[in-house]
Amino acid sequence: MITQSDAVMLEGITNGHFWQDIGGFSGSLSDIACSQQKKIYQADPRTMKTTYIDAAQTAVGLYFMFSPGELSPLYTLPLALYLTSGTLLGIILRYSPKAIASLKKGTEMSISNNYETLLYGETDYANVMIAKGISKISQKSKNVKKLVCFHGEAHSKPIHAYLKHPAFRKFKQLLYLPTYEPFSETKVREYTSTSEGMWRLSRQI
Repeated sequence: MITQSDAVMLEGITNGHFWQDIGGFSGSLSDIACSQQKKIYQADPRTMKTTYIDAAQTAVGLYFMFSPGELSPLYTLPLALYLTSGTLLGIILRYSPKAIASLKKGTEMSISNNYETLLYGETDYANVMIAKGISKISQKSKNVKKLVCFHGEAHSKPIHAYLKHPAFRKFKQLLYLPTYEPFSETKVREYTSTSEGMWRLSRQI
């Protein structure tokens, strides 16, 4: 796949760089890209700060779910469910039973669904910005005709949906302006390999 592409896009590593993932998936892919002198792009906006915001969103959702209050559960429960569903905890709770069942049956499990674009959380924000990044690369990197992207399976369909519906993607990004966006990496990073087999940031789009 890398051989037939002009460049590679990798998922971000929280609090680190892809070349630091020695022996891991991203590190291995970057070694292949380096040997073939292919550029690597990253559009994943997630940082440690956005992870903390995701955790705070989870806490607020759980508060509305379990704390007694004056408001009726008819109002607080839907809000609580929505707030937690889009967080990392919500993703784990929704898909863990399916994962366990798939392991027992020895079958593959798809955790990528278009309805994920209706949720709100760090993972969805990442999907929005990755799709935006792919669009940017197609417009501003003329030498890149074929880009191969490596992301977790949960990202595939939402990213594809955001690419097909740019207006909806822009709307979703607006919703993240006061929460996740100020603490994220909003620009696409372009990395080029050096003659020493290292990576350097060549530009930001």
